[in-house]
Amino acid sequence: MIVVKQVAFIVLAFAATMAGCSSNLRELRTRPPEFQFPGIAASGQFGAARCIRDVFEGVVGSVPIVQRIEQDDDGMHVIGRLDESLSGPVFDVAIRQDAVVARLAPAWTMLRDTLRYSIAACVGENEKQP
Repeated sequence: MIVVKQVAFIVLAFAATMAGCSSNLRELRTRPPEFQFPGIAASGQFGAARCIRDVFEGVVGSVPIVQRIEQDDDGMHVIGRLDESLSGPVFDVAIRQDAVVARLAPAWTMLRDTLRYSIAACVGENEKQP
């Protein structure tokens, strides 16, 4: 029963914060990084992206964040959204050769530690200062 109440609270908190945080991916990528880790060689970027996606999903469980992996000019990206139908992204993790960089939409900083944990579990504990 306590778990159901916690999940309901998280979903309600997400819905409440979504009202004022609509942004697009381009806007999110102009934000300063929340944190960053050392880079990943091009050959390992897709594997790291899958790992980050899977670990994050395992930690947040039933919270309805949809994730996708995209390849871009600068490397792989793990992009999370509350729901596919919404335009605003929740987070963007760029997995590049020079750094793994995470950006969060302003209203989603409550996921900061969860995202940091997911990245650290997949690329190492050595966080760099942004």
